[in-house]
Amino acid sequence: KTLDADFQEKLLKVVRKRRVAYLTVGHGEINDQPLAGDAAQDRSASILKRQLEAQNYLVKTLGLAQGLGSEIPEDATLVMVLGPTEPFAPEELKTLKGYAARGGKLFIALDPDAVSTTPTLAADSDVAVAPSAKPAPGTKPAPGTKPAPSAKPAPSAKPAPSTKPAPSTKPAPSAKPAPSAGPSEATEVATPTEPSEALGQLNALAEVVGLDLEPGILVNDAPAKHLRLRFNASDNGLLPTNKFSSHASVSTLSRNSARAAIVVNGAGSLVKSPQGTTQVDFAIRSLSGTFADLNRNYQFDPGELRKVYNFAAAVSSSASKAPTKPEPKADPKGKPLKDELLPSEMRAFVI
Repeated sequence: KTLDADFQEKLLKVVRKRRVAYLTVGHGEINDQPLAGDAAQDRSASILKRQLEAQNYLVKTLGLAQGLGSEIPEDATLVMVLGPTEPFAPEELKTLKGYAARGGKLFIALDPDAVSTTPTLAADSDVAVAPSAKPAPGTKPAPGTKPAPSAKPAPSAKPAPSTKPAPSTKPAPSAKPAPSAGPSEATEVATPTEPSEALGQLNALAEVVGLDLEPGILVNDAPAKHLRLRFNASDNGLLPTNKFSSHASVSTLSRNSARAAIVVNGAGSLVKSPQGTTQVDFAIRSLSGTFADLNRNYQFDPGELRKVYNFAAAVSSSASKAPTKPEPKADPKGKPLKDELLPSEMRAFVI
């Protein structure tokens, strides 16, 4: 049953020079071993490693000890960053940028959900708890939500049991907060906030190849445009799509888009950086009606925008620095021989 696959794997080892794929470690990637306990079942790179090995790739790890903080090893054919949950050091980002500038090949997978600290759905409710929401009855308001003095009756103004209090002095059951801290204003309008530490660390990786990661996770509340798994509002983040560009990386999917689709969960949106000089082809896009959920309640709110978003990008640019490999020798006529192995173009795929 596996004769064809086994034959192809053996044939590739004969006809193709062995290549080396480096997978970064030390930042909580899906291929990284946790410091304590076992890795989560849904965070594993075992299938990817097997596929790379079947294509005659030698898979190695790339951390500070292997040169991630100084220079990518010269034998690297490809560097992969797979769902990091911890930030890269500035020295590591500089190394990746230098590798890309010299014509390196990168695959970067960003997981906004893996590093997000934004509250999501509560266990027994379909309502997300906003950080500035009204406190529950009987709980002390946060320091920033102290009720206005006019809302608290003075001791001498406390009405007698048989006396109906005046409207302006009637105490609220739980000391109603000032209008700015009310739940209606905290949950009705979803507006972009300052980039969090989590978004910033992922965006730093996207900037390596001239992209920006936008705030929020992508959601679609149309019944036909999301999958059902948990049967609550969080299912709105399970998004299928068959919108592929003509880029070579997704050409097979594009040709079979009528019957082929992929599913993403908790995805972010990519855009080209205003300062970016790379050529960008957004290879995978969302279905129409998708929106960036800024407050993580998995529902559409004022301030959020429905449109087509970019799931993945294929990026390329000319190598701006000469490779460190020796110069090719000249032929008898004095013309330099072209070395096909010398990288002349940076290529990256970001999802």
